[in-house]
Amino acid sequence: MTPSPHGPAERADLVASLVRRLDDCRPSDVADVAIEELQRVLGARDVVLYLVDLEETDLHGEVSRHSPRRPVLPIAGNPVGDCYVSGTATTGEGPTTGDITLRAPVSHGFQRLGVLELVVAASADEKDDARLTTVAEGARTIAQAVLTKSHFGDALHQSRRTQEMSLGAELLESLLPPSTHSTQEVVVATLLEPGYSTGGDAYDYAVNGDTTHLAVLDAMGHGFDAALTSTVAITAYRNSRRGDQHLVATYQAMESAVADFGRGERFVTAILAELDTTTGRLSWVSAGHPPPLLVRADAIDDSLAMEPMPPLGTGLGSGAPTVCEEYLEPGDILVFYTDGLTEARDLDSTLLGVDGLVDLIRRGTAEGRSLPELVRALRNQLVDRDDAWVSDDATAMCVQWRGGRLADTADDVP
Repeated sequence: MTPSPHGPAERADLVASLVRRLDDCRPSDVADVAIEELQRVLGARDVVLYLVDLEETDLHGEVSRHSPRRPVLPIAGNPVGDCYVSGTATTGEGPTTGDITLRAPVSHGFQRLGVLELVVAASADEKDDARLTTVAEGARTIAQAVLTKSHFGDALHQSRRTQEMSLGAELLESLLPPSTHSTQEVVVATLLEPGYSTGGDAYDYAVNGDTTHLAVLDAMGHGFDAALTSTVAITAYRNSRRGDQHLVATYQAMESAVADFGRGERFVTAILAELDTTTGRLSWVSAGHPPPLLVRADAIDDSLAMEPMPPLGTGLGSGAPTVCEEYLEPGDILVFYTDGLTEARDLDSTLLGVDGLVDLIRRGTAEGRSLPELVRALRNQLVDRDDAWVSDDATAMCVQWRGGRLADTADDVP
């Protein structure tokens, strides 16, 4: 098989053929199609599509008719994991003389799904950088297919699970948006643990023009009943949001929906926020929920603390909640969380606490971690404390405002 000439034409050929064939393939055939097209266009061999598990600890090679079962790779301590962590395409030594290995993150923006790895013959005309760019483009196309095809079959979900999922967790997994999303102005990265048995905690977000809508919820109880309560609250939230209702009306709609569903026996704490990504203006209301944290230049800003309204569904929140406002600075990180996170205990039964949470985030930012990588490190820290740390669901939503089109004038806004 003779590789095509390296360059833009080759990239266009690969992307066009991937899009065409992935559009028509079954979810279970994504790896087969990707490997076939990489072999055809680049003359690649030993192609592996790795997908990350839900825990974000290991990378699992997709089994296909072109790729045998591979050992599971931990993210830490190997070149494939390094590619996943860095989010950057890399070139390495091949398995034999005259070969090189190309790796590219399978990602959509900041949402990381895995790594594409392949071996090709080294190029005598020093065009390996062009081939690496081609592989990176192909990996992004594959990521979009994985995200899309996951809605139409179970194979790609099964590939990323390492244990059985409870009914409550299954319900929320089908309801919640992806754990990571990014635009030029804002990055959202979330943590929801224990991922296979969570019930009451949930989150939601939406990017609508210049406004990013954010919500973190904590329904009373555990398991499937708590997941149902969270589902009702999120459904009311989306219904109100999509009806262009403001925060006060949204709070009242959620209060009514949870009260009707729970008949006074169930409630949900929640924090609802809107971020204007052109100016950095943050508006939020709280229904019995811990206030968000603001990490700014390695310092903690506690100005977001407020007196919350009663939890949703109690019947005590029929009045209009107070809408608080604050202006963010480019690079600021907001941390929304549930109390299950700060109440995580180590082996000595010491609580993580708010200070411990902020310290973990501050250390991650000082090390230059991306926001998704920072949240992954936070998850690892929690799991490392002990399996018993999960006495309650634990959720965090970290939001970084990167600055907007009007960010340079934000300081002039009163």
